[in-house]
Amino acid sequence: MVRTTSFEIQILPPSELDKAKWDHTVFESANGRFFAAYDYLQHMAPDWNGLVIGDYEAVLPLIYNTKYRIRYLAALPFVRQLGMIGRLPQQMQTAAGTKAIFEIIHDFAKYGDICFNELNEDLLGGAGLVGTTQALPNYELNLNKGLSILTGGYQKSLQGKLRRLQKEAALQWLAADPHEVIGAYQQMLSVKTELNLKADFKKLHHLVEQPFGKAHFSAYQVRKKSSHHPVLLQGIYGKDKHRVYKFMTVISPEGRKEQAGIFALNELIARYVSRDYKLDFMGSGLPGVRSFIESFGALNKPYFLYHFNHLPWPLRLVKK
Repeated sequence: MVRTTSFEIQILPPSELDKAKWDHTVFESANGRFFAAYDYLQHMAPDWNGLVIGDYEAVLPLIYNTKYRIRYLAALPFVRQLGMIGRLPQQMQTAAGTKAIFEIIHDFAKYGDICFNELNEDLLGGAGLVGTTQALPNYELNLNKGLSILTGGYQKSLQGKLRRLQKEAALQWLAADPHEVIGAYQQMLSVKTELNLKADFKKLHHLVEQPFGKAHFSAYQVRKKSSHHPVLLQGIYGKDKHRVYKFMTVISPEGRKEQAGIFALNELIARYVSRDYKLDFMGSGLPGVRSFIESFGALNKPYFLYHFNHLPWPLRLVKK
């Protein structure tokens, strides 16, 4: 524990956290995401502790693994930015406050990555950062307008494709089995990456069966209206008080041909228009994906990857 001015900074294991206060900060804060909620972290993190400032005025999940008795920070599976959630007390919004925060983080783990959210930029500009910071893309679309205004902000070529889809009226959005979506997504990733994610997918399968998962995730699919036609697209989206999240999507080659991606995203937007939500696309640096997202009028709200290496020599030279 570190005390700076009248505020304490603590890093606590889940068993010592006040779950109600932690979740209140996560769900009520503008930069909170349900992925930082106590139950989500308990299900999905390999291991985690919570950094708490004062009486939960601000919180920071610290996701970690341990190897060779060395603790290192890592990203949460399937999610990038969590970061500092809530509002730092004014007395902490100083160089000394920032330095104290990062000193306790660096004491907790000697190596790793933390993905800070888009409202943490000032924190990362303060003292105490002995590491590198990189801005990474993440797109958001404000849904607090009518559908005609939102679609009017789409790129002209996208508007034309959407008009054609609506005229043909050949596609439909249906509920789906989340386990089938997760399985299809796992199969798709197995072709694209050599990472062993079996344990992470197993956790996700379990989570969607729990009350927390059922409350925050919805699975869907897109098919042609003609009977017995195969699935063109399937996905899972998440939702909390402030955001709708494009969490997981799998599209078939025929689905691409039939513009199922455009249809599905427009349908998702239509379900939450004129409400105080943001559609969070959950980031992508792939040029083709970024171009697709931008065509819907989404704006880049970057998050920040902070990497540090305070390992002892010679490990510092091996792990960059």
